[in-house]
Amino acid sequence: MSTKSRVAIGMGIPILVFATALGLHLAFKIRSSGNRLEPAFISGSQNHDFENLAKQVEVSVVKILAEQPAGNFGLWTDPLGDLFSDRPSHAKTKEENLGSGFIVSSSGFILTNSHIVESASRIKVKLNDNRILDAVVVGTDPKSDLAVLKIGAGNLPALRFATSSSIKVGEWVAAFGSPFGLDKTITAGIISAKGRATDMGLALIQTDAAINPGNSGGPLVDLRGEVVGINTNVSGLEGDFGGIGFAIPADAAQRTYHELTKSGESKRGWVGVRIQDVTPEIAKNSKLPENRGAVISELAPEGPATKAGLRTGDIIIEYNHRPVRTSREFTAAVMDTRIGSSMPMKIVRDGKEFVCNVLVGERPSSIAERFYSPGTGDRGKLGITVENVTPEIQAYLHLPSHDGVIVVEVAQGSSAEGGGVQPGDVIYQINRLPVVRANDLIAALQNLSDDRTVLLGIERQGSRLYLALQLE
Repeated sequence: MSTKSRVAIGMGIPILVFATALGLHLAFKIRSSGNRLEPAFISGSQNHDFENLAKQVEVSVVKILAEQPAGNFGLWTDPLGDLFSDRPSHAKTKEENLGSGFIVSSSGFILTNSHIVESASRIKVKLNDNRILDAVVVGTDPKSDLAVLKIGAGNLPALRFATSSSIKVGEWVAAFGSPFGLDKTITAGIISAKGRATDMGLALIQTDAAINPGNSGGPLVDLRGEVVGINTNVSGLEGDFGGIGFAIPADAAQRTYHELTKSGESKRGWVGVRIQDVTPEIAKNSKLPENRGAVISELAPEGPATKAGLRTGDIIIEYNHRPVRTSREFTAAVMDTRIGSSMPMKIVRDGKEFVCNVLVGERPSSIAERFYSPGTGDRGKLGITVENVTPEIQAYLHLPSHDGVIVVEVAQGSSAEGGGVQPGDVIYQINRLPVVRANDLIAALQNLSDDRTVLLGIERQGSRLYLALQLE
């Protein structure tokens, strides 16, 4: 090693020591009451003041107690029992869902999750000042897991909504609520990811702030105390906190809140397509540079996409000027679109890109109505609602093929119910004729002779059987 090198290294030692000392000075502060060093959050010159944030937000957070009839168990049972003296006791004649919510209007409107108040015989709300008031349901939207309640009180402290689309991954947030029934709990973390599409059809916010059972319905807020999301359970991820929590974005929640308070129901956007993800094989065949987008596998007759000139096999790569990465992401974006809006969609067809505008319609309440006109089909004769078996359904049910139709609803008192048909059954034959798609079932029913008996070939839980139905 040369003398020049040794000098350079020697000079670096005091610089390193100075930088280390400076870093320690920035990372720690000395409390005025003593000489103990204490870690401080550093983000430029701004501290993350969770103490004042808690004081600001908790006055607007409420605890929801929803009584259920005996035997109608809620989504969560209390693991702490009567350990804490302020825990409500559970009578043998009723069960109780425990959850959270927050005040969104000084006149007494409260936003929470719909699964908390579903089928409740009585709902009580515990305010921050320990008042317990009865609440009525203004409206619920199970698709987004949101509900609006109203209590008889005024001049209440309400939280403001932030614009959730503007939040960034890595930003600090805090979750408020009553996990395991423990009131006035705050947990902190960051935004871990955005746009997590789920079976709910919404693109959720992911956070590492602890969200446990009982937190559902509570607010997820930014450091200004504005609501960026509503804590929620996600199917398949219930249970104690495991480092992953989810929240319904404030933009979607605010829209649903206004719809529920106005009409008692929330409507979702729909363009009338059945879609699937782009696989590497599809991307290669369609000359796409990457595996992203949503392939149209089926179109609803007279649906918005059909009227706009879209075809099966078209690949949607942009919706409203934003990239579409997956089919779930596209579904979530459409559902969150205002009905009646004309939305630009960038399409790839035969290797060429073009843009078309689609007039977004209202999402039908029945799954089958998305692809079969209301009043047609088999419901009038059999009393069932069906959907074509897709590759996804085939894989989930381990079916030998995706031929057939799956029963999604059976009308009470119908011929199908009397004959033993159940939701989830796959119909692969009618009067010994193959049923490949719903149109086959419809045609067979329309061409029935005077014989009022229908023989259905059914696949149920891996076994095949025949059911004879007597038509009315």
